[in-house]
Amino acid sequence: MAFCTSCGATVAADKKFCTACGAALPSVPVAPAAASVPPAAQQPQQGGEALKIVLIVLGVLFLIAILAIAGMVYVGVRAKKAIESAAVTTTTSGGKTTVTTPWGKVESSESQDPQQVLADLGVELYPGAEPVEGSLQTATMGKLKTAAAKFTTADDPAKVFAFYKANHKDAISASSGDGYTIIFSGQDKALVTIAIKPADGKTEIDIGSMKGGHPQSGGDETN
Repeated sequence: MAFCTSCGATVAADKKFCTACGAALPSVPVAPAAASVPPAAQQPQQGGEALKIVLIVLGVLFLIAILAIAGMVYVGVRAKKAIESAAVTTTTSGGKTTVTTPWGKVESSESQDPQQVLADLGVELYPGAEPVEGSLQTATMGKLKTAAAKFTTADDPAKVFAFYKANHKDAISASSGDGYTIIFSGQDKALVTIAIKPADGKTEIDIGSMKGGHPQSGGDETN
């Protein structure tokens, strides 16, 4: 229903003029329809795609690591088998022990003849020194030959050092406390090392020699 603005009479809503006084009725504006709002565009699931890529990369790296470990294990097993299958024989005859390997032969002996060991050492024996039982040894591998011997004397270490120093003036020498070390080139260019030290009330003389492709020593570095 509508009302006339001139006389106040009630008029039907579809009338354009008042039925009581004939005045024109104002037109009622029609409310526009609400505009439809388009639905929001669906965003692509980029997060899921990135996760897939990361998982693929991690899977590839894991596979590479497994293959690398498997390769190292394979090489290790093959190397172990090669070592285990290598022919190593040991023979002993007349106090001499011979070890034969795929890489060469090692011969060692325990001699009770000090003069023979000293000949192998290429150095003179200190006067009156006695050999220590079981310490006279020689070994040979190819062109490399080593010898070792241990002796004792009642003389003072300084006296023993003076003896060897006088006989080998070009030797390298050093002292530490009551002990001395002398290094020099002996017979057949053998590298000779002599360690002199007090032991159990005596003086111990430890002599080692090695022959085979080494430079000659020289010079004095006594402290």
